[in-house]
Amino acid sequence: MKKEKFILESSILMTGLLIGATYWLVLFCAVIRMGINGRRLVVSEFSEKIVVSQTLKLYKKVLA
Repeated sequence: MKKEKFILESSILMTGLLIGATYWLVLFCAVIRMGINGRRLVVSEFSEKIVVSQTLKLYKKVLA
């Protein structure tokens, strides 16, 4: 009984760690992607309104 309980608790813990690691990996990749695309926007566009609207579109695309 104790061995089965330990296995169950261990599998729940490992599942939680896997979900947490996946979450942080996806978040990290999204931040890197926004940074790279954001730099391209600033270099290619000079108008402040265009940069703001393109940045908002980028955030919506990444968060969707």
